[in-house]
Amino acid sequence: MNIDPASGAAEDLLAALTVGDIGPTDPRVQQRFAHDPGLEARWRALAATVAELRATLTRADEPSAAGGDSIVDTLASVQAFHRGRRSLSRRRLLAFGIGAVATAAATWFWLPRAEVHEPPDPRLGPGATRLEPDGMPWAADAPLRWQAVRGAEFYRLDLRAVPDGVAVVVPGAALNRLEGTSWLPTAEVRSALPARFRWRVVAIDDSNVPLATSPWAETWQ
Repeated sequence: MNIDPASGAAEDLLAALTVGDIGPTDPRVQQRFAHDPGLEARWRALAATVAELRATLTRADEPSAAGGDSIVDTLASVQAFHRGRRSLSRRRLLAFGIGAVATAAATWFWLPRAEVHEPPDPRLGPGATRLEPDGMPWAADAPLRWQAVRGAEFYRLDLRAVPDGVAVVVPGAALNRLEGTSWLPTAEVRSALPARFRWRVVAIDDSNVPLATSPWAETWQ
């Protein structure tokens, strides 16, 4: 198999490496691996599979007490190329047989698969909840946002001034019962907030029992 290791298709290069048309230590192959670590990982996995198959077929090729043809003897009797070409040697046929099986196995293993995503845990808690904004400025005309909690009837929004940690009381703002997953204050209410503050939300069910509390987020305006 004639192939340019620098530009040939990945599958063709793996096949050439498998049957020995080119060696993995070839400088061109090494350069290809350096630019494509994933291809090198595929070759290493394929080489391990080839080694296992070689060992298996070698054991199977040992003459039995009753005699008879071995697997390699059977393969050697097969004419592999088009008319006018010579028959393949036993060693070459063995390499092709191993390569076909190993390449098929490796190709199946590396086929892209649709990712299966588990639904996110809706419960609030440290490391599981993303509050926005957090660790960045609070953009003008943007609300404070948080994730929904399964079973929550409403949310309570807690605000603490930074750095003294004093609770922020917002006149006229019903922060104890927010039914959505965001809060957008009026310009007047926002101007009354501290320049920098921490905030969190508490999810509460229809029996007025807290379900979960988010970690603190910090923002500034």
